[in-house]
Amino acid sequence: MRLQLDLRFPSHPRASVMSETSLGERKISEFDSCIDGAPLNRPTTPNASPSISPISSAFLNELKEDGNADVTTIYSYFSTVSTNYTMSNLPGPGRLLGNFYSFAGAVLERKFIKWVAVMSRKPELKVYADAAELLKEGKWVRETMGSPQPRDNDMTCNVLLLGAQSLDIDLQIIAFQEIVHYTALYPYSARPAFDRIFARRKEIGDVVSFSWRRPDIRYSTNWRLWYKLASRCVSKHAPGTYSVVEAAAKLSDQKGCWSFEFSAFEELLLNCSDAADLILTIQFICCYWNNQGLKEYVLRKGLADPALFTFTLAFFLQWEIIYPSRREVEEWPPALLPLIMARHFSDGIWAALHELEQDVLDEMLEDESQLAIFAELSKMQRDSRRYVCIHGLAETFTSMTRTWREVCDENLPNPKNSKLRERLIRLEDLHDDASGSVAIDQL
Repeated sequence: MRLQLDLRFPSHPRASVMSETSLGERKISEFDSCIDGAPLNRPTTPNASPSISPISSAFLNELKEDGNADVTTIYSYFSTVSTNYTMSNLPGPGRLLGNFYSFAGAVLERKFIKWVAVMSRKPELKVYADAAELLKEGKWVRETMGSPQPRDNDMTCNVLLLGAQSLDIDLQIIAFQEIVHYTALYPYSARPAFDRIFARRKEIGDVVSFSWRRPDIRYSTNWRLWYKLASRCVSKHAPGTYSVVEAAAKLSDQKGCWSFEFSAFEELLLNCSDAADLILTIQFICCYWNNQGLKEYVLRKGLADPALFTFTLAFFLQWEIIYPSRREVEEWPPALLPLIMARHFSDGIWAALHELEQDVLDEMLEDESQLAIFAELSKMQRDSRRYVCIHGLAETFTSMTRTWREVCDENLPNPKNSKLRERLIRLEDLHDDASGSVAIDQL
Protein backbone atom coordinates (compact mmCIF):
# COMPACT_ATOMS: atom_id res chain seq x y z
CA MET A 1 0.00 0.00 0.00
CA ARG A 2 1.50 3.29 -1.09
CA LEU A 3 0.93 6.16 1.30
CA GLN A 4 0.14 9.50 -0.32
CA LEU A 5 0.53 12.55 1.91
CA ASP A 6 -0.51 16.13 1.31
CA LEU A 7 2.21 18.25 2.89
CA ARG A 8 0.37 21.51 2.47
CA PHE A 9 -1.09 21.45 5.97
CA PRO A 10 -4.79 22.01 5.29
CA SER A 11 -6.34 24.51 7.64
CA HIS A 12 -10.03 24.26 6.92
CA PRO A 13 -12.08 25.79 9.74
CA ARG A 14 -14.04 22.59 10.33
CA ALA A 15 -10.79 20.63 10.66
CA SER A 16 -8.78 23.21 12.52
CA VAL A 17 -10.96 25.37 14.74
CA MET A 18 -11.33 23.39 17.92
CA SER A 19 -13.51 23.68 20.95
CA GLU A 20 -13.56 26.88 22.93
CA THR A 21 -13.46 24.87 26.15
CA SER A 22 -10.56 25.88 28.34
CA LEU A 23 -7.83 23.27 28.08
CA GLY A 24 -6.38 23.42 31.51
CA GLU A 25 -9.52 22.38 33.34
CA ARG A 26 -8.82 18.64 33.26
CA LYS A 27 -5.91 16.19 33.04
CA ILE A 28 -3.16 18.77 33.55
CA SER A 29 -0.78 18.43 36.48
CA GLU A 30 0.45 21.48 38.32
CA PHE A 31 4.15 22.32 37.92
CA ASP A 32 6.26 24.60 40.07
CA SER A 33 7.85 26.54 37.23
CA CYS A 34 6.88 27.78 33.80
CA ILE A 35 8.54 26.48 30.63
CA ASP A 36 8.92 29.89 29.01
CA GLY A 37 12.48 31.11 29.38
CA ALA A 38 13.64 28.14 31.45
CA PRO A 39 16.33 25.68 30.33
CA LEU A 40 14.89 22.71 28.49
CA ASN A 41 15.97 19.43 30.06
CA ARG A 42 14.66 15.92 29.66
CA PRO A 43 11.39 15.71 31.64
CA THR A 44 11.79 13.80 34.88
CA THR A 45 8.94 15.24 36.92
CA PRO A 46 7.19 12.27 38.57
CA ASN A 47 3.94 14.12 39.23
CA ALA A 48 3.12 14.75 35.59
CA SER A 49 -0.26 13.89 34.20
CA PRO A 50 -0.42 10.22 33.18
CA SER A 51 -2.10 11.24 29.92
CA ILE A 52 0.45 13.63 28.48
CA SER A 53 4.15 14.30 28.88
CA PRO A 54 5.44 16.76 31.49
CA ILE A 55 6.51 19.36 28.94
CA SER A 56 3.08 19.31 27.28
CA SER A 57 1.39 19.65 30.67
CA ALA A 58 3.62 22.56 31.62
CA PHE A 59 3.04 24.31 28.31
CA LEU A 60 -0.73 23.94 28.60
CA ASN A 61 -0.55 25.27 32.15
CA GLU A 62 1.39 28.23 30.85
CA LEU A 63 -1.30 28.94 28.26
CA LYS A 64 -4.01 28.53 30.88
CA GLU A 65 -2.31 30.92 33.29
CA ASP A 66 -1.80 33.37 30.46
CA GLY A 67 -5.54 33.28 29.82
CA ASN A 68 -6.37 33.84 33.48
CA ALA A 69 -4.24 36.95 33.60
CA ASP A 70 -6.16 40.18 33.20
CA VAL A 71 -5.11 41.82 29.94
CA THR A 72 -6.35 45.23 31.03
CA THR A 73 -4.53 47.65 33.29
CA ILE A 74 -5.40 47.13 36.94
CA TYR A 75 -5.34 50.05 39.35
CA SER A 76 -5.38 49.86 43.09
CA TYR A 77 -7.48 52.01 45.39
CA PHE A 78 -4.58 54.43 45.93
CA SER A 79 -3.14 54.49 42.39
CA THR A 80 -5.08 57.38 40.89
CA VAL A 81 -3.48 60.74 40.28
CA SER A 82 -6.11 62.89 41.93
CA THR A 83 -9.21 61.04 43.06
CA ASN A 84 -10.60 57.52 43.13
CA TYR A 85 -14.27 58.44 43.35
CA THR A 86 -14.99 57.17 39.81
CA MET A 87 -13.30 53.78 40.22
CA SER A 88 -15.24 50.54 40.03
CA ASN A 89 -15.80 47.96 42.75
CA LEU A 90 -15.00 50.29 45.64
CA PRO A 91 -16.28 49.10 49.04
CA GLY A 92 -19.28 50.94 50.44
CA PRO A 93 -22.97 51.66 49.73
CA GLY A 94 -24.05 51.20 46.10
CA ARG A 95 -21.23 48.81 45.25
CA LEU A 96 -23.42 46.29 43.36
CA LEU A 97 -25.21 48.99 41.40
CA GLY A 98 -21.90 50.63 40.57
CA ASN A 99 -20.47 47.37 39.31
CA PHE A 100 -23.53 46.89 37.07
CA TYR A 101 -23.09 50.37 35.59
CA SER A 102 -19.39 49.66 35.02
CA PHE A 103 -20.20 46.41 33.19
CA ALA A 104 -22.91 48.02 31.05
CA GLY A 105 -20.62 50.92 30.23
CA ALA A 106 -17.80 48.60 29.18
CA VAL A 107 -20.14 46.70 26.82
CA LEU A 108 -21.43 49.95 25.32
CA GLU A 109 -17.89 51.26 24.92
CA ARG A 110 -16.74 48.14 23.05
CA LYS A 111 -19.71 48.30 20.67
CA PHE A 112 -19.10 51.97 20.03
CA ILE A 113 -15.39 51.42 19.33
CA LYS A 114 -16.26 48.59 16.92
CA TRP A 115 -18.81 50.82 15.15
CA VAL A 116 -16.32 53.67 14.82
CA ALA A 117 -13.70 51.26 13.45
CA VAL A 118 -16.13 49.91 10.87
CA MET A 119 -17.32 53.34 9.74
CA SER A 120 -13.79 54.73 9.50
CA ARG A 121 -12.70 51.82 7.29
CA LYS A 122 -15.80 51.45 5.12
CA PRO A 123 -13.83 51.38 1.81
CA GLU A 124 -11.71 48.57 3.26
CA LEU A 125 -14.62 46.33 4.21
CA LYS A 126 -14.58 44.50 0.87
CA VAL A 127 -10.84 43.85 1.30
CA TYR A 128 -11.42 42.28 4.71
CA ALA A 129 -14.37 40.27 3.39
CA ASP A 130 -12.29 38.95 0.49
CA ALA A 131 -9.42 38.03 2.83
CA ALA A 132 -11.82 36.19 5.14
CA GLU A 133 -13.28 34.25 2.22
CA LEU A 134 -9.82 33.27 0.97
CA LEU A 135 -8.75 32.11 4.41
CA LYS A 136 -11.87 30.08 5.06
CA GLU A 137 -11.67 28.42 1.65
CA GLY A 138 -7.93 27.86 2.14
CA LYS A 139 -7.03 26.70 -1.37
CA TRP A 140 -5.75 30.01 -2.74
CA VAL A 141 -3.59 30.69 0.32
CA ARG A 142 -1.93 27.29 0.21
CA GLU A 143 -1.35 27.49 -3.54
CA THR A 144 0.36 30.90 -3.34
CA MET A 145 2.50 29.86 -0.37
CA GLY A 146 4.88 27.93 -2.59
CA SER A 147 5.20 30.59 -5.27
CA PRO A 148 8.79 31.65 -6.10
CA GLN A 149 7.60 35.19 -6.83
CA PRO A 150 8.03 37.69 -3.96
CA ARG A 151 4.90 39.51 -5.12
CA ASP A 152 2.79 36.39 -4.57
CA ASN A 153 4.43 35.84 -1.18
CA ASP A 154 3.58 39.40 -0.15
CA MET A 155 -0.04 38.94 -1.24
CA THR A 156 -0.28 35.76 0.82
CA CYS A 157 1.15 37.44 3.90
CA ASN A 158 -1.20 40.41 3.47
CA VAL A 159 -4.19 38.07 3.52
CA LEU A 160 -2.82 36.26 6.59
CA LEU A 161 -2.23 39.54 8.44
CA LEU A 162 -5.73 40.77 7.61
CA GLY A 163 -7.17 37.57 9.02
CA ALA A 164 -4.99 37.79 12.12
CA GLN A 165 -6.36 41.22 13.01
CA SER A 166 -9.97 40.23 12.37
CA LEU A 167 -12.65 40.73 15.01
CA ASP A 168 -13.79 37.16 14.26
CA ILE A 169 -11.95 34.91 16.72
CA ASP A 170 -12.46 31.77 14.63
CA LEU A 171 -11.04 33.52 11.57
CA GLN A 172 -8.07 34.63 13.66
CA ILE A 173 -7.33 31.01 14.60
CA ILE A 174 -7.37 30.01 10.93
CA ALA A 175 -5.01 32.87 10.08
CA PHE A 176 -2.66 32.00 12.97
CA GLN A 177 -2.52 28.37 11.85
CA GLU A 178 -1.79 29.34 8.26
CA ILE A 179 0.99 31.68 9.40
CA VAL A 180 2.61 28.84 11.34
CA HIS A 181 2.18 26.33 8.52
CA TYR A 182 3.51 28.80 5.94
CA THR A 183 6.55 29.50 8.09
CA ALA A 184 7.23 25.78 8.58
CA LEU A 185 6.86 24.87 4.91
CA TYR A 186 8.50 27.89 3.30
CA PRO A 187 10.57 29.74 5.93
CA TYR A 188 12.89 31.14 3.24
CA SER A 189 9.98 33.03 1.61
CA ALA A 190 7.58 33.60 4.52
CA ARG A 191 9.96 35.45 6.81
CA PRO A 192 11.30 37.89 4.16
CA ALA A 193 7.73 38.56 2.97
CA PHE A 194 6.56 39.55 6.45
CA ASP A 195 9.65 41.74 6.86
CA ARG A 196 8.98 43.51 3.54
CA ILE A 197 5.38 44.23 4.47
CA PHE A 198 6.28 45.61 7.89
CA ALA A 199 9.03 47.75 6.35
CA ARG A 200 6.64 49.26 3.77
CA ARG A 201 4.06 49.98 6.46
CA LYS A 202 6.72 51.23 8.87
CA GLU A 203 5.47 48.76 11.45
CA ILE A 204 7.12 46.43 13.95
CA GLY A 205 6.16 42.77 13.94
CA ASP A 206 5.95 42.54 17.73
CA VAL A 207 3.60 45.54 17.89
CA VAL A 208 1.42 44.16 15.11
CA SER A 209 1.08 40.77 16.81
CA PHE A 210 0.33 42.46 20.14
CA SER A 211 -2.60 44.27 18.49
CA TRP A 212 -4.19 40.93 17.54
CA ARG A 213 -5.06 40.40 21.19
CA ARG A 214 -7.80 42.74 22.32
CA PRO A 215 -8.51 43.73 25.91
CA ASP A 216 -11.49 42.51 27.92
CA ILE A 217 -11.76 39.25 25.94
CA ARG A 218 -11.16 35.86 27.55
CA TYR A 219 -9.68 33.79 24.76
CA SER A 220 -9.73 30.00 24.63
CA THR A 221 -6.50 28.09 25.18
CA ASN A 222 -6.65 26.95 21.57
CA TRP A 223 -6.62 30.62 20.46
CA ARG A 224 -3.75 31.45 22.81
CA LEU A 225 -1.73 28.47 21.55
CA TRP A 226 -1.88 29.50 17.91
CA TYR A 227 -1.52 33.18 18.78
CA LYS A 228 1.71 32.45 20.63
CA LEU A 229 3.13 30.46 17.70
CA ALA A 230 2.03 32.95 15.03
CA SER A 231 3.45 35.85 17.03
CA ARG A 232 6.78 34.06 17.21
CA CYS A 233 6.73 33.68 13.41
CA VAL A 234 6.41 37.42 12.72
CA SER A 235 8.50 38.78 15.61
CA LYS A 236 11.85 40.33 14.89
CA HIS A 237 14.51 39.24 17.35
CA ALA A 238 17.04 41.69 18.69
CA PRO A 239 20.59 41.45 17.30
CA GLY A 240 22.61 38.83 19.14
CA THR A 241 19.60 36.73 20.11
CA TYR A 242 18.74 33.40 18.51
CA SER A 243 15.55 32.96 16.51
CA VAL A 244 14.62 29.47 15.34
CA VAL A 245 12.40 31.01 12.65
CA GLU A 246 15.23 33.10 11.21
CA ALA A 247 17.67 30.19 11.56
CA ALA A 248 15.27 27.87 9.73
CA ALA A 249 14.89 30.43 6.94
CA LYS A 250 18.66 30.59 6.47
CA LEU A 251 19.02 26.80 6.63
CA SER A 252 16.30 25.97 4.13
CA ASP A 253 17.12 28.77 1.64
CA GLN A 254 15.18 27.52 -1.38
CA LYS A 255 15.77 23.85 -0.55
CA GLY A 256 12.92 21.46 -1.17
CA CYS A 257 11.16 19.33 1.43
CA TRP A 258 13.13 16.37 2.82
CA SER A 259 16.48 17.93 1.91
CA PHE A 260 18.53 17.51 5.09
CA GLU A 261 19.97 14.76 7.23
CA PHE A 262 19.41 14.80 10.98
CA SER A 263 22.68 16.55 11.85
CA ALA A 264 21.54 19.69 9.99
CA PHE A 265 18.99 20.36 12.75
CA GLU A 266 21.36 20.07 15.71
CA GLU A 267 21.81 23.82 16.08
CA LEU A 268 18.07 24.45 15.90
CA LEU A 269 17.32 21.82 18.53
CA LEU A 270 20.01 22.97 20.95
CA ASN A 271 18.96 26.63 20.74
CA CYS A 272 15.25 26.21 21.47
CA SER A 273 14.48 28.44 24.43
CA ASP A 274 10.92 27.37 25.23
CA ALA A 275 8.03 25.16 24.16
CA ALA A 276 6.96 27.49 21.34
CA ASP A 277 10.43 27.23 19.81
CA LEU A 278 10.27 23.45 20.10
CA ILE A 279 6.93 23.27 18.30
CA LEU A 280 8.11 25.49 15.45
CA THR A 281 11.37 23.54 15.18
CA ILE A 282 9.72 20.12 15.05
CA GLN A 283 7.30 21.28 12.36
CA PHE A 284 10.24 22.50 10.30
CA ILE A 285 12.08 19.20 10.84
CA CYS A 286 8.92 17.32 9.86
CA CYS A 287 9.00 19.08 6.50
CA TYR A 288 12.75 19.02 5.79
CA TRP A 289 14.25 15.89 7.37
CA ASN A 290 14.92 13.21 4.75
CA ASN A 291 14.76 10.54 7.50
CA GLN A 292 18.44 9.76 7.06
CA GLY A 293 21.67 10.36 8.95
CA LEU A 294 20.43 9.63 12.47
CA LYS A 295 22.49 6.45 12.88
CA GLU A 296 25.69 8.27 11.90
CA TYR A 297 24.79 11.18 14.18
CA VAL A 298 24.24 8.88 17.20
CA LEU A 299 27.48 6.98 16.56
CA ARG A 300 29.33 10.28 16.46
CA LYS A 301 27.57 12.05 19.36
CA GLY A 302 26.41 9.19 21.57
CA LEU A 303 23.01 8.09 22.88
CA ALA A 304 23.08 10.73 25.63
CA ASP A 305 23.34 13.63 23.17
CA PRO A 306 21.08 16.53 24.28
CA ALA A 307 19.77 17.14 20.76
CA LEU A 308 18.17 13.68 20.80
CA PHE A 309 16.28 14.44 24.01
CA THR A 310 15.24 17.87 22.71
CA PHE A 311 13.87 16.14 19.64
CA THR A 312 11.72 13.86 21.83
CA LEU A 313 10.45 16.87 23.81
CA ALA A 314 9.46 18.57 20.57
CA PHE A 315 7.89 15.38 19.22
CA PHE A 316 5.57 14.95 22.20
CA LEU A 317 4.56 18.62 22.08
CA GLN A 318 3.68 18.18 18.43
CA TRP A 319 1.96 14.83 18.93
CA GLU A 320 -0.03 15.76 22.04
CA ILE A 321 -0.92 19.38 21.31
CA ILE A 322 -0.55 20.32 17.65
CA TYR A 323 -1.83 17.12 16.02
CA PRO A 324 -5.07 16.00 17.71
CA SER A 325 -5.08 12.28 18.39
CA ARG A 326 -8.80 11.94 17.66
CA ARG A 327 -8.62 13.60 14.22
CA GLU A 328 -9.73 11.39 11.35
CA VAL A 329 -6.90 10.62 8.94
CA GLU A 330 -8.87 11.75 5.89
CA GLU A 331 -9.66 15.06 7.55
CA TRP A 332 -6.19 15.74 8.94
CA PRO A 333 -3.47 14.14 6.74
CA PRO A 334 -0.51 15.81 8.50
CA ALA A 335 -1.33 13.74 11.59
CA LEU A 336 0.47 10.91 9.80
CA LEU A 337 3.71 12.88 9.55
CA PRO A 338 4.63 12.44 13.24
CA LEU A 339 4.08 8.69 12.82
CA ILE A 340 6.52 8.57 9.93
CA MET A 341 9.02 10.72 11.80
CA ALA A 342 8.71 8.61 14.98
CA ARG A 343 9.28 5.42 13.00
CA HIS A 344 12.46 6.73 11.36
CA PHE A 345 13.74 8.21 14.62
CA SER A 346 13.26 4.88 16.38
CA ASP A 347 14.84 2.97 13.50
CA GLY A 348 17.86 5.28 13.55
CA ILE A 349 18.45 4.82 17.28
CA TRP A 350 18.21 1.01 17.04
CA ALA A 351 20.44 0.97 13.93
CA ALA A 352 23.12 2.85 15.88
CA LEU A 353 22.77 0.39 18.77
CA HIS A 354 23.42 -2.50 16.39
CA GLU A 355 26.79 -0.94 15.47
CA LEU A 356 28.06 -0.77 19.06
CA GLU A 357 30.60 -3.24 20.38
CA GLN A 358 29.60 -5.76 23.04
CA ASP A 359 31.64 -4.07 25.78
CA VAL A 360 29.86 -0.78 25.08
CA LEU A 361 26.49 -2.51 25.31
CA ASP A 362 27.51 -4.04 28.64
CA GLU A 363 28.47 -0.61 29.98
CA MET A 364 25.03 0.77 29.08
CA LEU A 365 23.50 -1.27 31.91
CA GLU A 366 25.17 1.05 34.40
CA ASP A 367 24.75 4.27 32.43
CA GLU A 368 21.35 5.86 33.00
CA SER A 369 22.10 8.71 30.59
CA GLN A 370 22.31 6.30 27.65
CA LEU A 371 19.28 4.27 28.71
CA ALA A 372 17.10 7.36 29.04
CA ILE A 373 16.58 7.80 25.30
CA PHE A 374 15.02 4.32 25.15
CA ALA A 375 12.42 5.37 27.72
CA GLU A 376 11.38 8.08 25.27
CA LEU A 377 11.34 5.55 22.42
CA SER A 378 9.04 3.26 24.41
CA LYS A 379 6.57 6.13 24.86
CA MET A 380 6.73 6.91 21.15
CA GLN A 381 6.04 3.25 20.36
CA ARG A 382 3.13 3.14 22.81
CA ASP A 383 1.42 6.26 21.46
CA SER A 384 2.08 5.39 17.81
CA ARG A 385 0.78 1.84 18.28
CA ARG A 386 -2.42 3.12 19.85
CA TYR A 387 -3.00 5.62 17.06
CA VAL A 388 -2.30 3.08 14.32
CA CYS A 389 -4.68 0.54 15.85
CA ILE A 390 -7.48 3.06 16.43
CA HIS A 391 -7.35 4.45 12.90
CA GLY A 392 -6.89 1.17 11.04
CA LEU A 393 -3.38 1.88 9.75
CA ALA A 394 -1.82 -1.44 10.71
CA GLU A 395 -1.11 -2.43 7.12
CA THR A 396 0.66 0.86 6.38
CA PHE A 397 2.61 1.09 9.63
CA THR A 398 3.33 -2.55 10.40
CA SER A 399 6.37 -1.77 12.56
CA MET A 400 4.27 0.51 14.76
CA THR A 401 1.83 -2.26 15.72
CA ARG A 402 4.38 -4.16 17.79
CA THR A 403 4.60 -3.93 21.56
CA TRP A 404 7.69 -2.48 23.19
CA ARG A 405 8.71 -5.95 24.34
CA GLU A 406 8.52 -7.23 20.77
CA VAL A 407 10.65 -4.32 19.59
CA CYS A 408 13.32 -5.04 22.22
CA ASP A 409 13.31 -8.78 21.47
CA GLU A 410 13.74 -8.12 17.78
CA ASN A 411 16.61 -5.65 18.17
CA LEU A 412 18.48 -7.48 20.95
CA PRO A 413 18.17 -11.18 20.08
CA ASN A 414 21.68 -12.11 21.24
CA PRO A 415 21.62 -14.04 24.57
CA LYS A 416 24.64 -11.98 25.62
CA ASN A 417 22.36 -8.94 25.71
CA SER A 418 19.60 -10.56 27.77
CA LYS A 419 20.20 -8.29 30.79
CA LEU A 420 20.18 -5.17 28.65
CA ARG A 421 17.07 -6.37 26.83
CA GLU A 422 15.18 -6.96 30.09
CA ARG A 423 16.34 -3.60 31.41
CA LEU A 424 14.96 -1.83 28.33
CA ILE A 425 11.69 -3.78 28.50
CA ARG A 426 11.18 -2.63 32.09
CA LEU A 427 11.35 1.00 30.93
CA GLU A 428 7.80 0.59 29.66
CA ASP A 429 6.61 0.00 33.22
CA LEU A 430 7.44 3.64 34.01
CA HIS A 431 4.42 4.73 32.03
CA ASP A 432 2.45 1.52 31.60
CA ASP A 433 -0.66 3.08 33.12
CA ALA A 434 -0.59 6.09 30.84
CA SER A 435 -3.58 6.54 28.63
CA GLY A 436 -1.70 7.89 25.64
CA SER A 437 -1.71 11.10 23.71
CA VAL A 438 -4.37 13.64 24.48
CA ALA A 439 -5.55 16.00 21.81
CA ILE A 440 -5.92 19.67 22.58
CA ASP A 441 -9.67 19.43 22.09
CA GLN A 442 -9.94 16.53 24.52
CA LEU A 443 -8.81 18.53 27.56
